[in-house]
Amino acid sequence: MSSLIEEKTMNVPVKVIFDQEAKVWVATCDFFSIVTEANSLEKVQKNVYDLYPDMILANNINLNGQDIHLDFLYTEK
Repeated sequence: MSSLIEEKTMNVPVKVIFDQEAKVWVATCDFFSIVTEANSLEKVQKNVYDLYPDMILANNINLNGQDIHLDFLYTEK
């Protein structure tokens, strides 16, 4: 059963860092060509969730019926 779920879900990595100099959170997602920043972690995550559907359309990405799971990866700059 889990293999069926895995086939229907695409894990998409999103790198998140806190830029100490600019005092903002920055998220980048190469798959969807997203770069966004915000003053809180929650807001930068929301930005990615808000942007990725538009980027699917703008970049003509075929998901082959798969659901998207955004995998936020937090690192220090």
